[in-house]
Amino acid sequence: MENFCPCCGGTSTFGTSIPKDWRRPKVEQSYRITECELCGYGFVFPRPEPDEVPSFYILDDYYTHQIAGLQQTDGKFSFLKRLRYHLAWRLDNGKEPSSEWWTETLGPKSLTVLEIGCGNGRHLKMLEGLGHQALGIEPDRQAAETAISNGCTVYIGSAENIPGEVQGKKFQVVIMSHVLEHTLDPTTALVNARKLLADDGRFIVEVPNNDSLGRQVMGMYWAWLDVPRHLNFYGIESLKKACVNSGYKIIKTEYRGYFRQFSQNWLAIENQIYRAFKNDENGKLADARYWNLFFRSAFSSPKRKYDSVRLILRKSV
Repeated sequence: MENFCPCCGGTSTFGTSIPKDWRRPKVEQSYRITECELCGYGFVFPRPEPDEVPSFYILDDYYTHQIAGLQQTDGKFSFLKRLRYHLAWRLDNGKEPSSEWWTETLGPKSLTVLEIGCGNGRHLKMLEGLGHQALGIEPDRQAAETAISNGCTVYIGSAENIPGEVQGKKFQVVIMSHVLEHTLDPTTALVNARKLLADDGRFIVEVPNNDSLGRQVMGMYWAWLDVPRHLNFYGIESLKKACVNSGYKIIKTEYRGYFRQFSQNWLAIENQIYRAFKNDENGKLADARYWNLFFRSAFSSPKRKYDSVRLILRKSV
C-alpha cells in the first residue's frame, strides 16, 4: 500500500506490522506503520478515530498517572547486564533535561512557560522550582489530576485542541516533550504551539528517535514504538522538516537517552512487549540482541546512538 508522506510529500510504503497493543494484550487489533522513503517519517495508518484515542490511555500502570513514574523489573539483573549498563552510562553524553540543563538553556531570568502535554507535571514542578511561571495542558484527565494534586496549574486540552483558558496568551517558552508522537494531527499541534509562542520565544520539542540503532535492532519490540499511543515516528530529518514547514527556524539540535536502553526497567518493558506479541508468558528477548545494540551503538553518531532527539526553535518570521 502506497501513501503520500504528510511531512515531505514523498512516497510512503508499509514499514512495520504491530500485532497488538502490548499494554492491552486482550484487545485483538493489529496496526501498521507506514514510512516515508525520503524523509523517514513513520505514521500509523489507517489512523484511529478521535473517539478511540482516550481508551488507549485507560491503564493502571501508565507512567504519567503517578508522580514518581513507574519502574519495572524482570528477574535478576546479572553481573554482565550490570557491567553493560555501567559501560553505557560511561559512554552517555546525551543532554538530559536536568535542572542544570534547564538553567543553562533558559537562563536565570524568570520566564512564562507552557508545557503542552505535561503529563504528571514533573517538568512543571522543576521549572517552578527554578523560578519560572509554568502551567500545563494535558488531555489525559488522570495524568492532569496527578499534576494538579502535586500543586501544578494544568488545564484539560491537547496540542490539537488548546483549552480556552490558554488561547490568545503568549509564552516565552513552549515545550512539547514526547508529545508530538501521540498526536492525530501533528501539523496542527506544531502550528498551535507557534500561535502561543511570543515573538522572541523558544519552542522546545523532543520525540523518540526513529533513526536510532535501538529502533533498528529491537524492531517491533522497541519500547518507544508503543503503538497505538504513539502514532508518529520521527528521525532528525523528518522532525526538522515538520517544524520548518510549520513556521519555525532551528536553533539547536540535541540528543538524549543512551544508557537507559540497557537498564533493568527498559529490558523489563521490552521483554513484556515480546511476551505480549508472542503470547508467551515466560518469553524473553535474547540478551545477545542487547550486546549487539551496545557494540554497534557505543561509538556511533548521536543520530544513531540516542533514543530521543530534541530541537530548540524560534519562529521563522
